[in-house]
Parts: sequence; structure tokens; C-alpha cells
Amino acid sequence: MRSVLLIILMLGVLGDVITTYVGITRFGCIVERNPITRTVCLNYGRVAVVVGGLWEFTILYLFLKLYELKARGVLREVLMTIVSLLPYVAVVNNLLFLISH
Repeated sequence: MRSVLLIILMLGVLGDVITTYVGITRFGCIVERNPITRTVCLNYGRVAVVVGGLWEFTILYLFLKLYELKARGVLREVLMTIVSLLPYVAVVNNLLFLISH
């Protein structure tokens, strides 16, 4: 696997964890739309952010490995790049929420 894509993925997940933590600190668990993370947040508090981040990274890492092993040619590069950039969608969403509230 390309280490650059893995680093991009890790930084994106870290950004998502940080912005989610800020949102949960300010507004409570209602901010989180992921049902797994929201349930953990309601039961255990802010530790849900760590659980959600680990869950997110694990799933996206498995997709990276799957595409690395099974996809061929240009499609492999495109799919792996898209998966690496997915956490940044959550970061932008969280930032827009924090700015607008």
C-alpha cells in the first residue's frame, strides 16, 4: 500500500476526531450523526470520539487493503485515493457545523 495514502487517511481521521471532539464538548452527543458513536457517547461520554475514530480508521484501512489487493490498474489508484480522502468530508462537515452554530 502506498504509505502516502495511509498518512493522508490517518491525518483525515485525526482531523475528524478533533473536530468531532470539539463539537461534542460544545453541544453534547446530539452532534454526532453516526449511530454507533452517538450510542457510545450517550453511555460513556467523550470516549466515544476515540472509539469512533478507531472504528472509522479500521474500516477505511480495510477498504484500502481490499482495493490494493483486488483492483487493477488505474481503478486501484482512483479507489484508494477516494478512500483516503473520505475522512476530509467529515472534517469539512464538522467545521461547517462548528462555524454556523
